[in-house]
Amino acid sequence: MTRSLGRRRRASQAPKPENRGQAKRHNRRRLASRISCNRCSVDWNILQERYLLCLLFEYAAPLGMIDVAYEHPAAARNDYRGQWGADDLNFLSRYDGLRYFRLTPLGAFILGRSETHEPPPAKPDVSLTVLPKRQIRIDHGALSPNEVLLLAGFADQETAQLWSLNETKALQSVEQGVRVAELRAFLRVCDPQPLPEAVEAFLLSAEQRGAACVCKGSCLLIECLSPPIAEGIARDDRAGKLCQRIGDRGLVIPVDQEKSFRDALNALGFGMPAFKVM
Repeated sequence: MTRSLGRRRRASQAPKPENRGQAKRHNRRRLASRISCNRCSVDWNILQERYLLCLLFEYAAPLGMIDVAYEHPAAARNDYRGQWGADDLNFLSRYDGLRYFRLTPLGAFILGRSETHEPPPAKPDVSLTVLPKRQIRIDHGALSPNEVLLLAGFADQETAQLWSLNETKALQSVEQGVRVAELRAFLRVCDPQPLPEAVEAFLLSAEQRGAACVCKGSCLLIECLSPPIAEGIARDDRAGKLCQRIGDRGLVIPVDQEKSFRDALNALGFGMPAFKVM
């Protein structure tokens, strides 16, 4: 009788099936949380930090984004000694020797820490003299292919050692996106003397006049049947804001305003046949 009562008592105190399921799930969560915390505390130096060192050493440094200070990895770090099987290793990875790194101007520009970046000018293997007559004389050495291409965009080659600045070439080069600052920097590096005033004026003029006109978009040239029609459209409150009068019968409208201009024409009782923009 006593045994049966004890069994009943223990059975009544035992958790219900649904409570046992909740308890198991709760214990599993606690165990997973402990394992996760232990892994994070151990693996950061072993895995994540080593991966970060690899990223800096193998990618950021070769790209010129950072300067690094590196030593032999043996005995550089001791944070892996507690790992199983690592007691006899002199180092865990070759990136253990990465001690310091410094962000370069290029790296600051790539990461958005600075708005502009001007690479330092390379020292050329040629010395030259810039003459007041807007001529460039090569004194020593030979021009590299890139330097020949740069000079050819602004000057004519008179002889093997003499170039003459050409205004037409300079304007065409600026139109194509060549920067006058590149030529100016090259001349200043190769010639220790200040540039002559005539050459400075030439470069400044080419820089300004080469970009004197800027294309802002495309337009459509519309020809009306008669000058009165063109005049009436140009004076309309709605259509007149979308076009500009050209000659007796011509109107000019931006390409992106074609639909709005057609609607305004239709409201005035006029039409314009469909066409394809070339």
